Amino acid sequence: LSDKELIFPIYTAWPGYFEALGLRLKEGRDFAHGDTANEVVISEAFARDYWPGRSAVGAQFRFAGGKTWKTVIGVATDVRQFDLDDANGAYEWFQPLRTPPGRTAPAAPDAMAAIVDYRTIAVRATDAAALIPRLPALVHEVDRRVVIWETDL
Repeated sequence: LSDKELIFPIYTAWPGYFEALGLRLKEGRDFAHGDTANEVVISEAFARDYWPGRSAVGAQFRFAGGKTWKTVIGVATDVRQFDLDDANGAYEWFQPLRTPPGRTAPAAPDAMAAIVDYRTIAVRATDAAALIPRLPALVHEVDRRVVIWETDL
């Protein structure tokens, strides 16, 4: 694609993630159970700048010096990183979270690794202010081992 060094966030997401957050897929498809980490959804800004005038779906890219190619399966609307007036969407890339639904990832063998391995959970609700105080209890119904670091609107 380019020799220019890019730094941008890489997110892991379940099937249905985009719909849950209100992000539209501009083209391609959402993740399906069984997708590999080499199948990715990219942001519209990334697609527009690197595959101008054509579909990015089916295109491939890789890290500099890397051997593993990523295949674009979908293009999602841009997320405004700074505020709603941000005129340019950021480059983002999403890959499937590989833990099957209803299962937790195996415990990390190294205690320090378990501490720094974290996930951000985004929740949509009609009354978010009422849900936030109940969120830790709801998460603990699924897995009591989860540490809730912070909740915020």
